[in-house]
Amino acid sequence: MAAGKPLIAVNHLEGHAVSARLEADLPYPYLLLLVSGGHCQLLEMAGIGALKRLGSTMDDAAGEAFDKIAKALGLPYPGGPALERLSEVATGSAFHCPRAGGPARL
Repeated sequence: MAAGKPLIAVNHLEGHAVSARLEADLPYPYLLLLVSGGHCQLLEMAGIGALKRLGSTMDDAAGEAFDKIAKALGLPYPGGPALERLSEVATGSAFHCPRAGGPARL
């Protein structure tokens, strides 16, 4: 504003929601599970500017949960890619998964 530039409002969550159409011919409406940072929402996407939140969580998003699990297992940050690599070679109960309140049951 100090530079006299126009302010353009952008809904970054809607950007995530319509990005599904970049790689696929996805017609409207569609149902979307949006997991971004602290946001976890189930959306009905009817078009640009026309999304309806059907439900949401009040806790951390799945990505943050992956980070916390990876940290507990001594894996690097970010946790998602590290856990995915492990899942590709997993053989069942090969990893000890610590749990608050007692030993892990796998």
